[in-house]
Amino acid sequence: NAAPEMGGLTGVQMMLYGSVTEFGEGERGGGFSIGMSGFGGGNRASSFGASPQWTKGSIAMDIRIVDTTTGQVIKTFKVRERVSSRGFSASFGMDQVNVGNNFFAQTPLGQAARRCITKAIDKFAEIAAKRPWQGRIVEVDGGTVYINAGSTSGIEVGNVFKVERVTKTFTDPETGQVIGQKKEELGRIEVTEVMDKMSTATYIPLAAEVPQRNDIVLEP
Repeated sequence: NAAPEMGGLTGVQMMLYGSVTEFGEGERGGGFSIGMSGFGGGNRASSFGASPQWTKGSIAMDIRIVDTTTGQVIKTFKVRERVSSRGFSASFGMDQVNVGNNFFAQTPLGQAARRCITKAIDKFAEIAAKRPWQGRIVEVDGGTVYINAGSTSGIEVGNVFKVERVTKTFTDPETGQVIGQKKEELGRIEVTEVMDKMSTATYIPLAAEVPQRNDIVLEP
């Protein structure tokens, strides 16, 4: 009950959700060995062996981008990164005494996971850049309108935005997912003062309706 309602996060228009669908190393692997024995001087018996090794795996994530206001899924996609490890073992023996080493340099799963997340964020930024900016009205006091965006969102004094209200929401009867909205343009606002996370503006009406809290503010 204490959770914020959809669209209640100040300045947040979209959320990225992800789930790990593959996470493993060692899905495939192999190697070979080669050795020699019987060399050395005198009566001393010697042997030498070498064995290259490798293993591969993968990390994959399913990503979805959601509109925080409507709950509508904007985009889904998958990101994947390969994980690989290579190694080399060697041994040397003389007079029934064997000495060996196993050098196995692994590519950490954590690094591959970070690359996956970076891919997802890059894709998210690409999609977000194509969607128009929008904010919300916080409060209305006569002809003064307060919006939930300020200098941290790039708002400047003199900016002009239009105000819209969602009059009807259409949902899929089977899934309940929002598939569309009907909106009405109420008027325009001109920003007069900018703070960090909030701005004030003068309202210029185009219809008889006056703006209310939670009405949409967007570029004209």
